[in-house]
Amino acid sequence: MPQGFPTQPLERTRLLRIYLLSGRNGRIQEVADKNLKAFAKVQPKQIMTTCAGCYKTFKQIYPQYTSFNNDVAPRFSISERLIQEGKLKFKRR
Repeated sequence: MPQGFPTQPLERTRLLRIYLLSGRNGRIQEVADKNLKAFAKVQPKQIMTTCAGCYKTFKQIYPQYTSFNNDVAPRFSISERLIQEGKLKFKRR
């Protein structure tokens, strides 16, 4: 990411979607609550996802089970916005 664009990866979070896909729905609330505690420590202004499945999880699944209300955006849309704002530029080789 460009300079001045702070990022911080989350550590020790669990993939909520795995529990949904595997049918272990009984653990969804527990896992979601643990992940929300990790988010609270970081206090992100926006969460950037790297895949469509993660985006769907944050936009549709988390709100069903928690009070999650952070701004979520796919990586490509953030990159596109930064390019349009002139904050992300590419060099020719």
